[in-house]
Amino acid sequence: MRIEIDRGLPLVELRLGHAGRAVLIRRVLIDTGSGSTVLSSLRAKEIGLTIDPQDPIRTLRGVGGMEVVFVKRVDYIQVDRRKFKNFEVELSPLNYGLEINGILGLDFLIATRAVVDLKHKELRFGRATKEI
Repeated sequence: MRIEIDRGLPLVELRLGHAGRAVLIRRVLIDTGSGSTVLSSLRAKEIGLTIDPQDPIRTLRGVGGMEVVFVKRVDYIQVDRRKFKNFEVELSPLNYGLEINGILGLDFLIATRAVVDLKHKELRFGRATKEI
């Protein structure tokens, strides 16, 4: 998959699938410094994936401070033509002052055996246990 570099940020797009519905999410940051994958709660809501009071919560800490996120398991995340099923994501409004709709974190990159090739601006995947 082609990586777009915008204002120094490596961005891709993905399709999020859950309960028979899917949404294309553009401007997803590839972030090896993020331990988890975080997606826009507003974009997830478009396919009926909403926050429930019983959902587990986590606190994320980073350069910008702390944030509480809600944990959800989705049917799949599709990047390019590759689908990775039954993946845990965190939902957040992503009010970071950046124009992003998600973060592909180290959890996803490791699970999918991703190769981030910045020279050729490509994101490639090895054989992953979660692939459909």
